[in-house]
Amino acid sequence: MEKQQGFNVIELMILIVIIAVLTAITLPIYQYYIAKSQVTAALIDITPGKVQTEVRLAGGMPGTTSPNDIGLHDTTTRCHHIDVSVDSAAAESRTDS
Repeated sequence: MEKQQGFNVIELMILIVIIAVLTAITLPIYQYYIAKSQVTAALIDITPGKVQTEVRLAGGMPGTTSPNDIGLHDTTTRCHHIDVSVDSAAAESRTDS
């Protein structure tokens, strides 16, 4: 008998199935990681406006304002539109308690 050299079709099919299973397991995990990192980066982009918004609310100024009024840009690399608005009833209930 001659010595076998290379792979047969069954071995290659098993290898493809193993790769497909590993991909099916890791792809959702990777997508979740990417989404989470994008949300974290977007929150970092808008965090500087948090203090200015709180100062405006404490001073009795309106909750709806332009992002430029609180030190933010209208858009960032991750946030294509920034809208600043605060529900005054919710803000009052938090400050009263």
